[in-house]
Amino acid sequence: MKKFLACLLIFLLMIGSIGCFGEGGSRAESSAGPKTSASKTESSAPGASSAPESSQPAEESSGEESEPAEADKRAMMQAYLEVVHRMTAEHGAPEVRQTRDGLNKLWGVGTVRLIDFNGDGVEELYIAYTKDPDKSPYVDRQALYVYHDGQAVEVMSDLITNKGGDVSPITCIVQKDDRYYLGVGTPFYLAGYYLTVDLDAEDLVRKDLEFQTGYMSDNGKFVVNGEEVTMAQYEFYRDDFLNGAVVTEIPYYYPDTESEENLATTMSVIEDIEQQAG
Repeated sequence: MKKFLACLLIFLLMIGSIGCFGEGGSRAESSAGPKTSASKTESSAPGASSAPESSQPAEESSGEESEPAEADKRAMMQAYLEVVHRMTAEHGAPEVRQTRDGLNKLWGVGTVRLIDFNGDGVEELYIAYTKDPDKSPYVDRQALYVYHDGQAVEVMSDLITNKGGDVSPITCIVQKDDRYYLGVGTPFYLAGYYLTVDLDAEDLVRKDLEFQTGYMSDNGKFVVNGEEVTMAQYEFYRDDFLNGAVVTEIPYYYPDTESEENLATTMSVIEDIEQQAG
């Protein structure tokens, strides 16, 4: 009898144990379901916080990365703004002036643009300006600045691009794939090169399609990237460089309404730099 009661007691304890584990497992599954559902609902709702399990790492990463990134961007814009202010003081504020025959021309710091030349997400500062405010009749110089090691570094300063005449100065920008190029010299006509930002280069920029044509030279030679070529070869290299590219030209002397439009864009870019500089 005692042996029978002992066996019965052990049997009842085993049933109780199975019931507890079964109920606990079921409870865990049901509580996991609502947690996942609630987390999805909160993350998709505007302004709602996600569940701690899924959101905490993202919040910490975002907080650690966004603040320095914003601080770096602000510092960059402050450096660019200092350049704009200095150039304006030296070369005149952006304005449109009229020639004697009634044409418009840009003068002073006529063009200011932020352009990400190498597609790395960091913009460079391009400025076209009047070199000598007392003598120059229009924009005749251009410069490019790269933000590097916490400073705005001038990587190019040269005459404004010219198509070959005394009164046809332009800014020439070529967009190809994910990169921008700045035309320097007389692009596609006489001699010049296309400049793009290359932070791996010693001077932070590189020249692509550097050329000299024989159209108006004494020896009639064509040279591309330091190598003498035929006229047909030069034209092939030129056309290949332009294939699929978008060319933007900003004129400075014959533009009439274009001068007003470019001036408005320049003022808008300067205002944008000021706002981002804080």
